[in-house]
Amino acid sequence: MRRQAAPLLDSVRDGSHQLSAKAAQASDDTVNYIKHEPVKSMLIAAATGAALMALISLFTSRRDRN
Repeated sequence: MRRQAAPLLDSVRDGSHQLSAKAAQASDDTVNYIKHEPVKSMLIAAATGAALMALISLFTSRRDRN
């Protein structure tokens, strides 16, 4: 049974390492973008926050009406 599980565990471990590397790269890319485009980054963050607040408000008002 261990011989059958070993390739599966290796595959999961490799996938985990690849995912970790991609997450680290995405984090580095994000930091570099913010350094090079600070105003644009702030505007994107503000717009995203406003959109999320609008969605939350929409869902809470629907729930309160029911």
